[in-house]
Amino acid sequence: MAAELFHLKVESPRTCLEPFQEHGGTIDEANAIIAHYRQHAADNCWGPGALHARLKNHYAGQSVDTGWPPGKPGASPSADRLREDDLREMTADDLDGLAEECLQDKPGPLQTYRDARAAGFDPLSRSSDVVKFLSRGLNEREARCAANS
Repeated sequence: MAAELFHLKVESPRTCLEPFQEHGGTIDEANAIIAHYRQHAADNCWGPGALHARLKNHYAGQSVDTGWPPGKPGASPSADRLREDDLREMTADDLDGLAEECLQDKPGPLQTYRDARAAGFDPLSRSSDVVKFLSRGLNEREARCAANS
């Protein structure tokens, strides 16, 4: 169970599983909660923190569709921001596309990125500056999306 939560990017799975078990939660209930999360997280913009909180605050017999944070349909899930590890797993083409998307309204930095690529810069070198820059661009984009919704 903890491995699956870790795979879903839930930090410190034990800190939600211990209270879950103390409140009488069963494996079947945990699996149902995880299945519900997988099915509805994207539509409600729930991040891993929502799953952590739902498990931690669960009580025996609680309906699987109750106890979740309010959804934000149409918004970009700020809690599910790409982490540096996710960016490090992307291909060079993925990173190029992400840079184009994140920097579309920033012509100076976008041209700098394009020039660096043309000069042979390999985004897969995983320069932490590039990863942080792209991550920051994603966060800014998500903030704009949230403000427009």
